[in-house]
Amino acid sequence: MNSSISPKLFILAACVIFYSPLPVEAKGFWGTVQSAGAALTGNSEADKAYDKALEDARSQQAAYVAERMAAETNQTTLKAILEQDKKDSLARLAAYQAEQAAQAEKAKAEEAAAATEVRDFAQKNFAVPFLAFLEQGIDPVEAYAQTMAQIVETRRKTWAQDAYRRNQKMDEVYDSNRAWELETIDDPIAQREALKTACNDIGSLCSPQTALEINERITKYYENYDKETAFMQKNFAAPLLAFLEQGMEPFAAYTKAFENMAVADQETATNKQAKAEYYKKQLNGVHGIKDPVDQRNEMAALCNDLPSSCEPETALKIKKKIEPYYYGIEEKIFMKRTSGRSRTGKDLDGFTLSNLNLTPSPDTVYPYRKGGSCFQLKVMQSLKEGVLIRGESLGSDFPDKNLFIKTKRQYADNDMLESGFFVYTGLIEYKTVLGVGAKVHSFEEIDDPKKDLFFY
Repeated sequence: MNSSISPKLFILAACVIFYSPLPVEAKGFWGTVQSAGAALTGNSEADKAYDKALEDARSQQAAYVAERMAAETNQTTLKAILEQDKKDSLARLAAYQAEQAAQAEKAKAEEAAAATEVRDFAQKNFAVPFLAFLEQGIDPVEAYAQTMAQIVETRRKTWAQDAYRRNQKMDEVYDSNRAWELETIDDPIAQREALKTACNDIGSLCSPQTALEINERITKYYENYDKETAFMQKNFAAPLLAFLEQGMEPFAAYTKAFENMAVADQETATNKQAKAEYYKKQLNGVHGIKDPVDQRNEMAALCNDLPSSCEPETALKIKKKIEPYYYGIEEKIFMKRTSGRSRTGKDLDGFTLSNLNLTPSPDTVYPYRKGGSCFQLKVMQSLKEGVLIRGESLGSDFPDKNLFIKTKRQYADNDMLESGFFVYTGLIEYKTVLGVGAKVHSFEEIDDPKKDLFFY
């Protein structure tokens, strides 16, 4: 072998050994080296080819190394970016969670403040007045109604902003309805249960001590009430029903039952002398009721109070005995006062509207309530023995018919007609201010035919 070629072959072999483990991408120059090695003959052209191949190999090696270093640098940079993004995400999550926690705490504080405000209002305007009424011995339902009436008035006085006013108005209506619904319950047991339901949340509306005192007062009242009811049932209501079933006149039966109750109560009294003096005055009062009107009034009050004084079934039986008796008496009084006319018909103001097509009857009594009827009646003109009136429009319907009212009252032009009862007397002719003749329905005002009538 040529001695000048030997070192080159050695270097070439070393390159082969060095580059053989490199990746495929780094071996592209090997074909060039092989080609160059095969052509090595020791001449200058071969040397040039070898040098060129060697230079290309080194260049490719440098490029590969640079590429690898760039890739490693990019990978490190990407990893750093991802790590930073992770840290930033965790920081944002922590900030969001902190903000949510702060908002929750704020909402909780606002809710607690609102609850405290409601509680303070209820303590001052409901619980304390309610307890005060109960301490006076007032019936719990009546005490509740009076307390609600005070709350409604308080709300009116504390209205401020429009939105708040609307909320207060809704609360006012709600409070009024609750009290009204409670008072309209006839059955005492059902009414008591309704009151219990209404007061279920009282512990959350006032101080524990006030709530305890209120519940104790109500419980004590109804314990005493039940004892009194049992006493009244046995010693007053049951005897009264027995007397009525025997055919006794109602007021006489009432007097006798009252006497029976007085005896029974005095027998069980601890202070008999005081009880005796009390019932002596009470019996003198009952025995002193001689006027038939006063007797009927007393019996009407009895019928009204019976459901809360004895067993409901007994109260109903007593009322069925008393009411028809006095209804018959008062019906005769009414018919005498109205010359045989029937009970009140439609309101007088309806005859001022032609579109209602109403025809008045001489056999009926017509009422009129100032401020309560559909149309208010105003005096247009004073005529002989009475006044000419017209209806004042308060809605879409327009009164278009005038009426003549014969009355003893004195009215000035444009005065509003006072409440009363009227009977139809036919048609009347008059001249208008323009001198034109006109014909209208005529009514005459009569005394209240229902005065002192309690059952009819």
